[in-house]
Amino acid sequence: MPYQCGSSTHTIEMSSDECQDDCTRTFHLYWPCSKNSPSSALAPPDAGVLPLVYAIHCFGCDASAMKKWESIAEAFNFVLVRPEGINKSWNSRYCCGYALEKKLNDTRFLELIRDEVADRSNRVDKDMVYGIGWSNGGYMVTYAAHLFRSIVPIAGYQYENMKDIAGNSPRGIFQHHSLNDQFVQFDGCCTDSTKKKCCCGISEASPEQCNSVDATFDDWAKQVNQCTSTTTVFKDIVKGIECRSGNGCVANSTLCVYENSKHFNMPSFSRAFPMFEEVGHFLARDACSANGGRWEMDEKSCTCDKVPGDRQSGLYCSSIGDKSYAGMSHQIDQEANASSGIQEALVEWFVLATVALFAGAIILHWRKNGRTSMYKKEDEWKRLSTSEPTDVELTSR
Repeated sequence: MPYQCGSSTHTIEMSSDECQDDCTRTFHLYWPCSKNSPSSALAPPDAGVLPLVYAIHCFGCDASAMKKWESIAEAFNFVLVRPEGINKSWNSRYCCGYALEKKLNDTRFLELIRDEVADRSNRVDKDMVYGIGWSNGGYMVTYAAHLFRSIVPIAGYQYENMKDIAGNSPRGIFQHHSLNDQFVQFDGCCTDSTKKKCCCGISEASPEQCNSVDATFDDWAKQVNQCTSTTTVFKDIVKGIECRSGNGCVANSTLCVYENSKHFNMPSFSRAFPMFEEVGHFLARDACSANGGRWEMDEKSCTCDKVPGDRQSGLYCSSIGDKSYAGMSHQIDQEANASSGIQEALVEWFVLATVALFAGAIILHWRKNGRTSMYKKEDEWKRLSTSEPTDVELTSR
């Protein structure tokens, strides 16, 4: 039976050799409706093959924390998967909770979802799959990077063996992290007792030496995507955001660093993370260029005028049954090379932000000079973890 447009919930039974307990797994699927038949995700045929995008939740969260990605899926014509971690956790080598303790095969779970959706619908290509992850989910998408063409790790990342976890193949990356993240430290998580600790037992599960966000991104850019250098492509002083992208890369590589966004969890991820649209453009541009098309930002559409005629009808220049382009290595031409797509999206955002510069300056002034409230770190922890914190501190906010 074909998938219907909109939201639906599904289960997968993992085999006994893939799990001991917790073998029944759940995921939520969202199929865009705007350019598909209102009753079936299999029609009309001219929509072609669509990108399959995972949105993986944090430790202590469930898939509902990633529901805002459904609006991005609708706007960009993505098929969205929101998998559920067992006991609100994922086994991603260093993080976290029940899944890590029980060594659950969450990577295999993600792979089974991909296979089931692709086998059930000819709208999905196993080679045009993307991963977005927040916190524990960020660790998960980098740990399972070999399943994806590109990844978007947010406030969580892997520190070692970049080429191995990428499957020795280029993988685009659009990484996000805040300098004042108290849960996953910007300078890295490690067992070194002289370094600040990360939450949730991450430090205890991590290597002895800390590897910072900057250093690991540079490793990914150079080792995985063969970038020769990086350049600052976006800077917003009021919002405290700076992004840099790789040059000469074989896959898009961008890191955005935030001054004061903490763990993107206050008051909630959907309200704290500012780049939902930019992530949409990043993934859509990659899918479009992979099939030989040209991504048009204003229209949110993939122009296929340079693609052979039998693929020109698909929304991403890929007709049903034709998977030859998506299965190839990253097709990065001069127009869609490592930094251009992200830079274009960020510049557009900067123009809009500048219109509100005066209002933003007032808010910034109020935050610095106005009344501060005291809150317990424990309250913030409970948004992320099912465990109790070992150290409760009072922090001004």
